[in-house]
Amino acid sequence: MYLKTILVLLVIGWQATFYYYQKQIPVPFPITTVVGIQQRDYLHFAFFYHHFGVFPVAAPGKTPYGNKADAIRFVQHNGSSLLTDTTSGGGRFGNYGKIFMFYPELWLKKTPTAASTRAFAGIFFTLSLCVFLLAAMRAGHALFGILAVLLLGSHPLQLAQVYGVSRNLSLSISCAVLLLGLCYRWLKGAAQPAREDWLIVVIAGIVCGFCRQVRTESSVMILSVAAIVFLQTAWPIKRRLALLAALAAVFLGFQNRMDHYFERKFAEANQFVAAHGGVPFPGPRVRQHILWHPLFVGLGDFDDKYGIEWSDFYNFKYAMPIFEAAGLNYTWSGYTYYLDQTYDEKKRYPIFFEDLPLFNQLCKERFLNQVKADPRWYASILGKRAWRILSDSADISLAVGKWRLGWHLSAFAVLLLAGLLLWFRQFFVLRMVLFTAPLSILPLVIYSGGGLAGVSVFGVLLVSGFATMLVLKARIWYRYLHESIASTRPSLQS
Repeated sequence: MYLKTILVLLVIGWQATFYYYQKQIPVPFPITTVVGIQQRDYLHFAFFYHHFGVFPVAAPGKTPYGNKADAIRFVQHNGSSLLTDTTSGGGRFGNYGKIFMFYPELWLKKTPTAASTRAFAGIFFTLSLCVFLLAAMRAGHALFGILAVLLLGSHPLQLAQVYGVSRNLSLSISCAVLLLGLCYRWLKGAAQPAREDWLIVVIAGIVCGFCRQVRTESSVMILSVAAIVFLQTAWPIKRRLALLAALAAVFLGFQNRMDHYFERKFAEANQFVAAHGGVPFPGPRVRQHILWHPLFVGLGDFDDKYGIEWSDFYNFKYAMPIFEAAGLNYTWSGYTYYLDQTYDEKKRYPIFFEDLPLFNQLCKERFLNQVKADPRWYASILGKRAWRILSDSADISLAVGKWRLGWHLSAFAVLLLAGLLLWFRQFFVLRMVLFTAPLSILPLVIYSGGGLAGVSVFGVLLVSGFATMLVLKARIWYRYLHESIASTRPSLQS
């Protein structure tokens, strides 16, 4: 018990060093193609949410600051500038749970506009590491747990996202590590039914539900939880189905509650803005980011045949002539992410391409038609993405504070490690690797460039598992040699 407590405290202190050196965290493999969070928008949203409980409210072009009294004065003097969305679409394009990530820094800082998501992301990641470590030690895998936590907690891309650039892209790995810890007993194999199984599926449903409110792809780890529950073949089928039903009910129920919560917040924000002389957003809002547009332009990561580009403008240019042919009187300057038309007379709220159902339908048809027309070409892109995932996801590091020692494993090294673990029948480690496979759904299915292929932990798990196996086998060999020497040593009585 004392050892576990000491190790947990060491992990917390170790991760705190990264928070302390947050501005000096090295970013050797940055994610450059995904914004993650509209920082400027959400600092405004956080200000009004913290002081007035309304979301989303912003004052573009202004700099709100201070305590509640300052906030009241700001609203009194700048009420006409208040909006419930911005020109970057932060208040209409879903994943509104990002606002919660600004806590606990909203409680710690006097000025909400100085807050960031670092504290939340750091606490969540540290909690995930601790749960994983305790689960491994409980299962008798102390060495593996310690090695894996050392490497997971030094993951270069994860550290940069958690403590460095302050985005919400760290959520996927943190969620995966936490779920690995929660499901550790099931992954080990031969798990007996226990009451704690129900608690695990409830926690997993809530965690994945929250992650879906922040970044949609983070929640796909729920598929691994469902799979490992279903594969507990020693359990009665009725028990497995009941646990799966509970997992789905909690996940969907959490989504429903969050949707109703934000619907209420939207109404309150509109009333608040209108009451102070501002202009509420009259257009549509979505719960999750649209799918078909990034699916198509994502083909540009490896397309060398049709000229597809990873650029929003690529589909925008395609859509404009079709809008015109359909009788839609839209115009576009050619260098913005929205049309020239607006939802309101004061031109505060531009119409985005993604707001239009016709645009989303066009992207869907364009993607499906392209894949059907040349399936071999599409299969080659998927193959290249898979190889990039293997190549970019095996960055092994040991880090503390602003210091880092790291090396990179090639795709061949990754495959070799997996093959050796399979040869030595280390199926538990391989099950853990498969469990985290959904982390690679985004780079495999949508886009693999700009560092996105590095969002995974299978390289860390393979190295940790292989190192643990070598240490344990070395101990066995040492004992064997020691006993052999002792048995052949002449006795004093002979």
